[in-house]
Amino acid sequence: MTSSLPEREKPRPSTRSWRSRLRRNWRTLAIVGVSIFLIADIILVVVALGVNDNDDTAPSSAPTYVIDAPASPAATPTSTPTATTPAIAAAPRVFAAANGTSAWRANAAVCSDAPAVFERSDDGGETFSSVDLEAFDIRQVLAIRADSESVVTIVAAVGDGCEVSEFRSFTAGAFWADYEAGDGAAAFIDSAEPATVQFPDRDVAAPCAPLQLAEGDSVAVLCTNQVHVLDADDGWREVSIPGALAIAANDSGFVIAAAGGEDCAGISILSLEASSAEAQKVGCFTAESAPQAVSIAQAGDAVWLWSGSSVSVSTDAGATW
Repeated sequence: MTSSLPEREKPRPSTRSWRSRLRRNWRTLAIVGVSIFLIADIILVVVALGVNDNDDTAPSSAPTYVIDAPASPAATPTSTPTATTPAIAAAPRVFAAANGTSAWRANAAVCSDAPAVFERSDDGGETFSSVDLEAFDIRQVLAIRADSESVVTIVAAVGDGCEVSEFRSFTAGAFWADYEAGDGAAAFIDSAEPATVQFPDRDVAAPCAPLQLAEGDSVAVLCTNQVHVLDADDGWREVSIPGALAIAANDSGFVIAAAGGEDCAGISILSLEASSAEAQKVGCFTAESAPQAVSIAQAGDAVWLWSGSSVSVSTDAGATW
């Protein structure tokens, strides 16, 4: 029996050495990877530090952008006016009171083709009713003088030629008589000759372009921020009234309405004695809005104020309303 010797086994690779080499390779790769990461991190830090070096301040919140306005040029000094310009122009209309309940009014604007509107109130200004003057073809009412509740005189421009004539009623406007101009006692300013104050017996040159005329025992005209009182020798004496809007005659001289004034959010009511050089404040008419066209009238202690489309009456000379 022949026995054969077993074949000599071929040597096998050592498992331990293979694993060792693998661990060494991974270790090398890890070291390389960590090194690359550290180098990249260093580079990023350096770049970041370089950026921060260019900005000294780091805002802690959203940045605020401020744009400097260009320097304004030096203001040119201007002179300060000595008088206040009225808030509005004086009304081109006429107004006269007989007492605390009765008054007359008209729009004096211009003489035109349309008939003049002439009205009367018998209830303290609550309502006004039209007065029929159609028979006389009155185109413009230039002046009204109320001597009493029944007696009233008007100066008016009549017809296409706007001839000036006077009309008088002794029946509170129910009936009228036509008089030649100059027969009555009412002074007036004709819009066709605004530089002249016309009296029944003479003409007097106006001191300005008058806005309104007041005639009683004394005569005055309203100009811008001024009142001019007529003296006995037909000269004019100037009284400064800043913001003056309207004027009317009263028993001692004149009552004046002026825009605003000290401690008055509305229309100041002033009293000017005929011989005085300064007006005195009587009261204040408080207005909810800026005053519109203003006219004023006084009879005794009753002061009527016509502002815009509203009429108010004071029974204590304008002290309260």
